[in-house]
Amino acid sequence: MPSQRLIACLALAAGLGACHSNASDTDTTPTPAYKAAAGDSAASARTVQLQSENNSGITGTATLTPAGAETRVTLTLVPPAGAGASGQSHIAHIHTGTCAAPGEIVAPLGTVTASGQTFAPLTKTVSIAASTLTDGQHIVAAHATEDPSSATVACAQLSSM
Repeated sequence: MPSQRLIACLALAAGLGACHSNASDTDTTPTPAYKAAAGDSAASARTVQLQSENNSGITGTATLTPAGAETRVTLTLVPPAGAGASGQSHIAHIHTGTCAAPGEIVAPLGTVTASGQTFAPLTKTVSIAASTLTDGQHIVAAHATEDPSSATVACAQLSSM
């Protein structure tokens, strides 16, 4: 009986070995420069609420998704209740500082433009790690016009994530 078990185990091992493919030995697919770690996936994306600034009535969200040394930022603006966004566009940035006292621009995000009566979401990958952006010294802000020195219409402190 023990020899039957040994033979059965050897047969199983041989069968499993036959199922192994050598495709990985000849696979020429390049290894990605960044591979998500266990805690560094879309599940670790964090969202903050943008508050209306300067009586604009515009609010929204900013979602930061870590990607190694970079961060994917998705910005969604919401027009004031009862008002549409038609014809509007707002330039957005990540700044140092606070919403009350914005500092220098550290990453431009682009322009959020109206798509009918709503704003189209804007997604941009910035070359700053999410851990740096959420260190309590950064904000995401949308401005009234294409001029980055124009009034802020919506803002969120990234440390509140």
